[in-house]
Amino acid sequence: MRTKGYHCKVYHTLDCILMEKEYRNLREIAKDLNVNYQFIADVSSRKTKRNFQQFKFYPQIEINKL
Repeated sequence: MRTKGYHCKVYHTLDCILMEKEYRNLREIAKDLNVNYQFIADVSSRKTKRNFQQFKFYPQIEINKL
């Protein structure tokens, strides 16, 4: 039985997926991506307003609750 958690996908384009994995919590995502927890919490809660994605080569990060 799988515990509920999060699905994280990091990609540049739909053809270029850098990482796609399931995690138990947001802290595991932060540790795996080597970023702080607050950044991951912000990404998972703000689906439309992401000022940090204004750069041309910034990867897209999708975090969905399972």
